[in-house]
Amino acid sequence: MGIYKVKRTHLKNLKDGGIKEVIENIRIPAKDYESVIKNCREEKGLGRGKLAKESGIEEKYITKIEKSGKYPPNRNEFFGKLEKVLGVTLLDKMSPVTEDDGWYHTSYGLLSRLSVRILDKGMVEVEHEMEMSTDMKEAAVAIRANNQFLEGITGYTAKERSKQMKNKVTKD
Repeated sequence: MGIYKVKRTHLKNLKDGGIKEVIENIRIPAKDYESVIKNCREEKGLGRGKLAKESGIEEKYITKIEKSGKYPPNRNEFFGKLEKVLGVTLLDKMSPVTEDDGWYHTSYGLLSRLSVRILDKGMVEVEHEMEMSTDMKEAAVAIRANNQFLEGITGYTAKERSKQMKNKVTKD
């Protein structure tokens, strides 16, 4: 099993009188995390409160939930649980996952459609549609949601996916 990270933010007073936002990573064993997710989904709760209770952190400090690590050891098992992975990617924030002709669809905020399907050789194809917005905060939230979605699907962060694409282009 893996370890899940919860990012916690808080303000820290600096020596010069300023204030700095500090982000800490708190690790939670997957066995505890999965039971929290299961309870939250059954009760249709937000997840943060239950996660906070399980990890002993004040709920207001939990700002982001993500899975650490790469692809699971058994890729077939991973793709067999794709719908569960999609549904858990953003917990309470995403719409329920629906399946249509091999595509799994969901949405969130300005991201009117996030779709994924499994191709041959263990590859994943992802498509998304984003509504136009002049509000930078909404756009940033939508982009962050898309990156979390892709990280949940691929197991790679945005930075790691970017590196892989650059390496692929230089090889071709």
